Amino acid sequence: MKKYATLIAVLLTLWMLPSMAQEKDPSEQTTTTIGRFQIGLRLGIATSITGRVFTDDHTAIEGLISMPIFDTRVGVTGLYEKFGRLGNPGLGFFYGVGAHAEDYTVEFVKNAHAYGGLIFGVDGILGVDYIFPNSPINLSLDWKPAIDVVPLFGNPLPLLEFGASIRYIF
Repeated sequence: MKKYATLIAVLLTLWMLPSMAQEKDPSEQTTTTIGRFQIGLRLGIATSITGRVFTDDHTAIEGLISMPIFDTRVGVTGLYEKFGRLGNPGLGFFYGVGAHAEDYTVEFVKNAHAYGGLIFGVDGILGVDYIFPNSPINLSLDWKPAIDVVPLFGNPLPLLEFGASIRYIF
């Protein structure tokens, strides 16, 4: 699974590179899209590397590569997100849907056996986003519920996935 996660990460990065090279006129910048590409770290139950590409001023595609720091899952998540503004400059909200594929292993000490394998599921996301004025830093707080569809034993905490992200804006 690590080979697949690495391959997907490389392909996702290559797919995002053309949008990183596009210059955006400063007069067209909004509070939600100072940059067209953002990369950073999401801390939560599943700690992830996060990359976000804006397709327009109010829509983004986000990719997450999860690492087993606080969780036993290694995987990838793709999210389609919509953005809106809140009262203060630089402050906004977002919501979206997506899907995930993960490699999951659980070991039971009492029974001395393990099970695991690939898991596929659906995700939602709802959060607040802040871009610091005159700075390439973005912070966000979000709730990302996930429900595993295949197989059904899946996620023990599907609705408790809260996270905080910090991203650098290119």
